[in-house]
Amino acid sequence: MVREGFGPTAARALRDGGVLRLATDWEDYALQMRAVLDAEPLLERAFEGSGPSATKGGS
Repeated sequence: MVREGFGPTAARALRDGGVLRLATDWEDYALQMRAVLDAEPLLERAFEGSGPSATKGGS
C-alpha cells in the first residue's frame, strides 16, 4: 500500500516522464497517497486535480 517509503520506490521504478496513477474511493487514503507522493522530491504532480497522480521528472 502507499505509505511512508513508497515514494522513493515508485520514483526508482518509473522511467523519466513515466506516470503513476492511483485511485481509491476512500478519501482518507487518497489524502494519505497524495501526502506520500508529495513528500518525494523525485516525483511531481501531473496536475492539481482532486486525485493523486504523479510523474517522474525528465530531461
